[in-house]
Amino acid sequence: MLEKVLHLMNLLNMLNAHPYLKGKWVLKGGTALNLFLLDMPRLSVDIDLNYTGALAREAMIEDRPKIERAARAVDLFSSHFP
Repeated sequence: MLEKVLHLMNLLNMLNAHPYLKGKWVLKGGTALNLFLLDMPRLSVDIDLNYTGALAREAMIEDRPKIERAARAVDLFSSHFP
């Protein structure tokens, strides 16, 4: 479990360091609460992200392929996660 947490933290750091992805995501969910606020044992560890970039639907649609390419560049869609 610790290895998975370390891998997820590494991914979050890479997201935050990426020039295109930085500032376009917000971390949410139980793992986020546990990592940053609470210290409770969990059965699962994952990251839940919400896109916080453009507000207009057309802009989001235009941004999506760029986000996906950038996410692949930082290994967000690796074989470690289904």
